[in-house]
Amino acid sequence: PGLYGDVSRVQQEAMACGCPTICWDTDQWKETHPYKYANAFDLNDLAQKIIEVYEEVLDDREGVAKRCRNLAESYFDINLEAQQVVAVLRDIVAAQ
Repeated sequence: PGLYGDVSRVQQEAMACGCPTICWDTDQWKETHPYKYANAFDLNDLAQKIIEVYEEVLDDREGVAKRCRNLAESYFDINLEAQQVVAVLRDIVAAQ
């Protein structure tokens, strides 16, 4: 987990490959979309989330992988991200 709850490109790609990720719950906008959130800086809660994910994977690996892939497809579309960046840059240029 990162300090601000950000999901890195590596975490996004892991989710796209069906690997669950866990993030701190410090993302105030809830834009990280991990497989699970852990209470910020609470190592016991992080450990519990790791155990929960492990048990879920043991019970239904394919289902967990599918949920991860669906989250990645829904929230980490590189084309959508590029369109959003271009829109922001156009707004900045237009305002000058």
